[in-house]
Amino acid sequence: MNSILNNNLRLLQGRFPQLYTLIKDELENSLLLLKPFTENFPLISKSSSDEVSSVKWKALALKDEKIIVPWDTSREVSGNSSEGMSQEWQIFSSKSGFPTGIAKIGDEGIYIHSKYDPTREGERFAQSCDNTTENKNENSCHVDESAFDKMPVFFGVGLGYEAIAVAQRYPQNGIAIIEPDIGVFATALCLLDFTSVFSVENCIVLVKAPQQSVIAVLEKHGLGKCCFIKNKIPLSRNKKYFEDLNTLIQRNLNKDEINTRTQRRFGKLWQRNTCKNIRHLVSKRGIASFENMGKDLDACVLGAGPSLDTILPFIGEIKKRCLLIAVDTALRACLRQGVEPDFVFLSDPQYWNARHIQGLSSLSSILVTEVAAYPSVFRFSCKEIVLSDSWYPVGRYFADKGLKKGLLGTGGSIATSAWDFCRFCGCKRIFLAGVDLGFPQKKTHAKGSTFEEKVHTTADRLHPAETSGVSALFSAPYSLGTSYVGNPMITDSRMKLYAWWFESHVASHPEAPTYSLTKDSLKIPGIALFPLEELLEQNGAKGEGEDYRTRKLFFDNAVPACDDVDRQEREKKLSHILSEFLTNVDRIAECARQGKGLIKKIDCPQEAVKKVNEINDVLFDKKNKAMAEILFPVPKPEKEKNTDDKSFLATCNVLYQEIIQTENEIITNLSKVNLL
Repeated sequence: MNSILNNNLRLLQGRFPQLYTLIKDELENSLLLLKPFTENFPLISKSSSDEVSSVKWKALALKDEKIIVPWDTSREVSGNSSEGMSQEWQIFSSKSGFPTGIAKIGDEGIYIHSKYDPTREGERFAQSCDNTTENKNENSCHVDESAFDKMPVFFGVGLGYEAIAVAQRYPQNGIAIIEPDIGVFATALCLLDFTSVFSVENCIVLVKAPQQSVIAVLEKHGLGKCCFIKNKIPLSRNKKYFEDLNTLIQRNLNKDEINTRTQRRFGKLWQRNTCKNIRHLVSKRGIASFENMGKDLDACVLGAGPSLDTILPFIGEIKKRCLLIAVDTALRACLRQGVEPDFVFLSDPQYWNARHIQGLSSLSSILVTEVAAYPSVFRFSCKEIVLSDSWYPVGRYFADKGLKKGLLGTGGSIATSAWDFCRFCGCKRIFLAGVDLGFPQKKTHAKGSTFEEKVHTTADRLHPAETSGVSALFSAPYSLGTSYVGNPMITDSRMKLYAWWFESHVASHPEAPTYSLTKDSLKIPGIALFPLEELLEQNGAKGEGEDYRTRKLFFDNAVPACDDVDRQEREKKLSHILSEFLTNVDRIAECARQGKGLIKKIDCPQEAVKKVNEINDVLFDKKNKAMAEILFPVPKPEKEKNTDDKSFLATCNVLYQEIIQTENEIITNLSKVNLL
């Protein structure tokens, strides 16, 4: 092996030992195919030290010669296909003496990098990212950001020129390389020195990783903090892989944007509800009582989609065979059938969601909710109310400080939380019914559901029930989907986001196989259709036998509600956390009051901007992140070049006023429930 490859492999193994272990065998196979070429091509490198120079080929030695790089075509990358891809690259010397090459995409040969000076091409690409909105080189590598103020993420490494140049110019921003082809990665390691890349503090290398794994890693960094660099050659060579990856990234970015908008819109509601319900963190047990208790049980989640109508006559029999879990909108329809679900899910903090169970009672059901729910939810007549950890800022603060109940995933729909509860319980199989994520036969909800009942009871001659149905159908941009039996059905952008959540989480949790019992639901990859007849053929729990005992043990073995001693300890903990919480709120509000005072008193705008920026640095410091989400869920105000000082100060003044007002509201709401 040449010294460049040795150095790269040493750095790779030292920096990413787990990745190296995972890909070692395939990497060695690829290098074995490259062995004649790596042993014989004439490279200039320093042999007197461990430090390796940039590669430069002896141009004269390769003047009339091209090296053919073979590929192992037995790659098995999720979403990737070798059909129509090049089975070889032609690597040869550029005019400047540095290696470049041509990739054959179909019948077309495309340069991987510049045929004149690929090193300079990479440097120009990195430089150009400082001042243009869309940067392209002759290889059509581009980035849709004005500058690398975010972490650059490369879709494919090519031979590595752009990645190396960017790592050298922007090491403080981190770097990520996504390469589904080990053969390409091996060739790059043979040719160029990746020391600058592997030396970046926040370096991510994902080789032959499934798209879901890529998303999981980038989400930890923050997809909104990434800029994506797309090279024509990798995108063409692994078209399906990168198309699917890009779709997942866009869905995640949309989800983050929706979450941000939702937080701004409903932040005060969450805060108000949580303050009013805060004592329930002491009096109610958490879903942690049921963790892994259902290993010998199946579970069935009932949504309120139109296809639930086909299942409702059988839900009594399904309950004998599965834990029956109904979302809030489906409860009314279940009770009309004379069946009380084992669990009812409601977590949305809005008043209209509380209306879904208003006036109902289900004395054998357990209601699963969270501390930010509308207060009337806690007056629901049922067997017991248990809590999950809140995803909303105030509740999450108290959970992080020690009042944990058990965290469930949320994908924007209550059905996603219900599914995750089944997984949390460790159920053998999870069945979905009425989770349509679309509008089969242009219907919006099952008969007898809360929505369907409401539109009929409130309809009149000028506003018939059909008006509400049309509004529900087209309240978001719609598109066409396909049901499990291949029929076209209307869906929309929100439903597709929920469907993607199910797809990604089912793929991430193979231990929780999931099936749909309703054939008219939107077909979700990874969730197969399961014949209802086959489920009903199983023996049910009729009050005796193994199924009955298993089901009874699930509830009997769950950790009981808090006793008096435990409750006293929880009350002490709540009091301590609450005192700390109010101290932090006051500290942040005091910064805001100082900011308002500065803006009011300082006559020189430039001097005020300097002082205000110092205050903003404190407000948006990492240690204040939890309080920031509660008091001011907005981005940090930045003084842009085209923004005058007075406009910037006015923006900050509005922020400070919002913080002070939120503090007053928190104190008022806690006072109303005698916690102050």
